[in-house]
Amino acid sequence: MTKEKIEAGLTDEDVYELLSKKWIETLCDKINELPHLVVDSLAEKIIALQKKYATTLLSIDEDIKESSRNLSNMIEEITGNVDDLLALAELKNLLADD
Repeated sequence: MTKEKIEAGLTDEDVYELLSKKWIETLCDKINELPHLVVDSLAEKIIALQKKYATTLLSIDEDIKESSRNLSNMIEEITGNVDDLLALAELKNLLADD
């Protein structure tokens, strides 16, 4: 399309203006967008990391302790033979150590 317009009889000044608008200004606009794209990409990656590590080790540790307490309480309700109860008592002791 640009070639057709140039061949249609534009002056040199019109040709330079047309080429400038078609290529130079477009290129400059795209180059000016690059910093914004880089910053936006970095921000997205930071947000993704924040979401990925939103659950802290401290909260995981607290969840494990709470689960251990609940399991320990449930173990007390289990009945069985002497060997099973001894094994459950040992499991309860292991849970209490955490």
